[in-house]
Amino acid sequence: TAIRLGDVRSSTYERLVLVIYQQMEFTEADHYLKKLADRVPESRLLSNLAMSVAAGLNDAGRAAVIAKQRVDNEPDDATAWIWYGQMLLLDEKLDEAEQAFQKALEIAPSDPQTWNGMFTFYLRSERNDEARELIDELPKRLIISPGDMAFVQAQGYELLGARSAAAEKYELASKLIPENFTLQMRIARFYNRTPPALAEQALRKALALEPGSAPARRDRHSRAGPVPSRCDCSRRRPLAVSPRPEPAASNSAILRFSSCRGS
Repeated sequence: TAIRLGDVRSSTYERLVLVIYQQMEFTEADHYLKKLADRVPESRLLSNLAMSVAAGLNDAGRAAVIAKQRVDNEPDDATAWIWYGQMLLLDEKLDEAEQAFQKALEIAPSDPQTWNGMFTFYLRSERNDEARELIDELPKRLIISPGDMAFVQAQGYELLGARSAAAEKYELASKLIPENFTLQMRIARFYNRTPPALAEQALRKALALEPGSAPARRDRHSRAGPVPSRCDCSRRRPLAVSPRPEPAASNSAILRFSSCRGS
């Protein structure tokens, strides 16, 4: 309505495109973004949306071009390089993607997101030995709370199919940050029916922390479905880090810390 009345402010278009994107109406979102082509490089949100929409339309090449424009505009922004790496991964340009993630690490070696980007690259390019080494060595490279570290490592090991190592770290994280809802949900989904008692225990803890949680209630009522006994690498769930409010978060493995809520 505001746009029909002549409101041409970038913030109005940003909100509109974000809502359309969240509804997964990529073609319509792309329609509005093309009207804002000259504003996209100036707005981080529009730039992120443009990349995400292009990816949603399976146009990885265009997504990578938009990401490169952002890097050119903000060469010292580690997040811009992470996005660039993600888009290059989608475009299957592995060598360039690795360089982008390494650049992000050079700029911000203490930012968990940069290590997350590198882990994502190793995981998606099936360099599992290097991904495992990164998770093993993470306590030496990143300063975060012991509970967060155990949670992050547990997720990494889970994604790599190292269930014993993941279980050990999940148990430690549960002792260090027992009141974390996201952790308890992750543990419940990790164990599910193997063994069922641990999954039920974690779901009860999650519901005690957030009784109205729809995901927790849904998981508790849907645990009768089949559960893979080992990591299904074709459908790797994202690592649960503090997700930034950026649309393409699903394009990377997201490390989730104890300060983060949700599933």
